[in-house]
Amino acid sequence: MLQRKVRRSSQGGRRPEERNPRVFLEPTVLVDVPDRADIMQEESFGHVAPIARFSTFDEAIEKSNSRPFGFSAYAFTGNHEKAERLFRELHAGMVGVNTFLVAHAQAPFGGIDHSGMGREGGREAIRNYQNTKLTHMVWD
Repeated sequence: MLQRKVRRSSQGGRRPEERNPRVFLEPTVLVDVPDRADIMQEESFGHVAPIARFSTFDEAIEKSNSRPFGFSAYAFTGNHEKAERLFRELHAGMVGVNTFLVAHAQAPFGGIDHSGMGREGGREAIRNYQNTKLTHMVWD
């Protein structure tokens, strides 16, 4: 029953005839997805956008941060103060406000929590290959 509700309000997800049907699906948008749905509790990779409603800005941040994953987050707003709160408060390795283009070769790329460890790209990436050592010597 839960699955039917999600499917009624979705777009995409079909297997394109011109592609290998075992591998390719159309980009998919799921609307009004309940918090308890698997897609809202697991980290998915692919062309799927589950959309959920919230009543307040604080509720949106709270719902987002309640997940054990934090690869990337996206929000659209015309309010600069809300955008700054999103940068500060969202638990995600990358945050895009008013854009989906957050990855650049010269910038760090990666998630937090269960969405990965470390960074690719940018000067932050080199830290994964370094071992820092502290040496303290005293000569009498």
